[in-house]
Amino acid sequence: MRKKGFILLTALLVFVLGCGGGVNVTRYANPKADISYIKRVAILPLKNFSRDTSAHEKVRDILETELLAQGLFDVVDNGQTDYILAEMRINTNNLDIKSLKKIASRLGVQGIITGSVDEFALIQSGGISLPLVTLSLKLIDAQSGIVIWQATGTEKGGGALNRLFGIGEKTLSDVTDILIKKMLKTLG
Repeated sequence: MRKKGFILLTALLVFVLGCGGGVNVTRYANPKADISYIKRVAILPLKNFSRDTSAHEKVRDILETELLAQGLFDVVDNGQTDYILAEMRINTNNLDIKSLKKIASRLGVQGIITGSVDEFALIQSGGISLPLVTLSLKLIDAQSGIVIWQATGTEKGGGALNRLFGIGEKTLSDVTDILIKKMLKTLG
């Protein structure tokens, strides 16, 4: 009888601890595109569909840091990108191939990263607040306008230990960083 109780308790713990946040990422990689020639990229301002009015700026900064940390590409500083976009009076909501080529020429990049922040919020679950982030990112060939890579992902912070005991609490920034790392792993 004791053995059955131990097995039941072990199975329950495995189940509860396995019900964590987890990352869900869907990706597309253009099979005809050669990503190896892209050495330098610019990250355009992200669209923000969340209720946090500065989420897109926070996510963009974390994305810039992570791209640099992983050494995937040289990255034009976001401030420099914004300056050039303002100087050229380019609206990033309606980019055409002509605009992409102009941006690429001025910034000396082969690739443009764009995307959106779809969710960036604390949600209530079992009496505690858990961070939830959903992002969509894409890498565009600046000369052809072809999407080379695109990924959409969702990450919810706070696994079972956090929900049950308040251990391992994550911030929105932590969850964003985790999600971006997972998304960028699908790039290669």
